[in-house]
Amino acid sequence: MTKGCCEVAAMFGQVCLDCNPVKRTRRKTALVDGVARPVLKNLCGKTVKRADAYEVWQAGSWTWYVLKKWQADDDKPFARWFCDVVTPIVPQGEMGDVYVAEIKRNARRVK
Repeated sequence: MTKGCCEVAAMFGQVCLDCNPVKRTRRKTALVDGVARPVLKNLCGKTVKRADAYEVWQAGSWTWYVLKKWQADDDKPFARWFCDVVTPIVPQGEMGDVYVAEIKRNARRVK
């Protein structure tokens, strides 16, 4: 006897994935504007220490040490970096997520 979810899937000529699980594989491509493009691998996805920062950005007395990038494409609208930010208010540094656009708009890359 089939369940209700199987009946709905059968109406659309498909198999119910809840009752018939399939092995899911990772996509090697992503659809961008209707065209399959290769997915970029995030080479900065592992958290590192301040001395090994992927990038260093400065604006006046503020310094951002990029310790991790959450995505491979930094040009996305809400792209984030995990940074150690050194300011006059917190000279030992404070860690947290920062929007990439905010850093690029206000600072220049030094490393």
